[in-house]
Amino acid sequence: IRDQPRSRGLGDVYKRQSKYDINQIKLQKFARSLAKQKLSTPLDRKKFLYSIMNDKHVKELLKDGKYKTAETKVKKMLR
Repeated sequence: IRDQPRSRGLGDVYKRQSKYDINQIKLQKFARSLAKQKLSTPLDRKKFLYSIMNDKHVKELLKDGKYKTAETKVKKMLR
């Protein structure tokens, strides 16, 4: 008999991730790729990525499930 509850597998972790979380991760990957093409220093890329993830409009777009619109916003922010 075990005293501790059964360990959960990774599947349970992934099931708990919301669509918002998944889209945020996808958007970060997309933004990082764009930033590497346009921004020369790691510090500039880091600042850019932080600005995206803290942008209220981007957060709203992701909450509303408008991932493609969020991508467009990221492209505009990088110009």
